[in-house]
Amino acid sequence: EASLGPEKVHRTVVTKTNLAHVEDLEKMFGSEFDNIFFIGNERKDKNRLLPREYCAKDSYPNVLCLEYNDLLYTDNDGLERMVKTIKQKIQESFPYFATVPLNEKAAIERVRDIVEVSKGTRGYDPRRYGILPSKVPPPQ
Repeated sequence: EASLGPEKVHRTVVTKTNLAHVEDLEKMFGSEFDNIFFIGNERKDKNRLLPREYCAKDSYPNVLCLEYNDLLYTDNDGLERMVKTIKQKIQESFPYFATVPLNEKAAIERVRDIVEVSKGTRGYDPRRYGILPSKVPPPQ
């Protein structure tokens, strides 16, 4: 992904990328953060799998591999269950997050916003979630 670089990562605590090379990402950005975690999802139905070594906790304790089905929901109750399940998996996989409050309500709103943005019904302003400093202008 050509747009991934220090200038993008420094502006956020969460970055989405299609790059699946953990070693490269750790080399590029690991020194910029006290902790760096990776969450990937697999689509077994389309044979889009993460390298097995990434999903082995003893090899990569900072990587969480999710099933694509873990991210699916069809209604508001399903969205709430999905967020709760992902939160639980994050806290179980990364002990660091067992002591950090993760706001389920904010996560649900963020997912709803991302759905609206993907439909083209609204622009995305990540400042709503405290991701960018307030002095950064919203995306055009």
